[in-house]
Amino acid sequence: MEIIGRITKDAVVRTIKKTNRTVVSFTIAINDYYKSKDAEKGIKTTTYIDCSYWLSSTVAKFLVQGALVEVHGRIYATAYMSKQNEPKASINCHVNSFKIHGPTTKKKEEQPVDSGNGDMPF
Repeated sequence: MEIIGRITKDAVVRTIKKTNRTVVSFTIAINDYYKSKDAEKGIKTTTYIDCSYWLSSTVAKFLVQGALVEVHGRIYATAYMSKQNEPKASINCHVNSFKIHGPTTKKKEEQPVDSGNGDMPF
């Protein structure tokens, strides 16, 4: 599946103890606007998708808050109980590949250099 949205906060790199593998975790926000029949102004909804990238931890420096990113991967839903014993659900994506499309909130000197074709150099 293909998803385009903005990264909500800088990616986090974690190591899974059992397998000693690293994973880059980040969340994408997808905004949608629509106008209902009886609403005078548009209604904004935001969907959050938790993403995991297992192929390389070095990409975390490119996945920064505010970046517009396109991810390709497998989507799945997770249902669980919160600490307050309330039912919760989340949408998740195992990312196979991604492209950075837009500016980030980081300073210019911290932004990655575009390789010219939209792909990041990794």
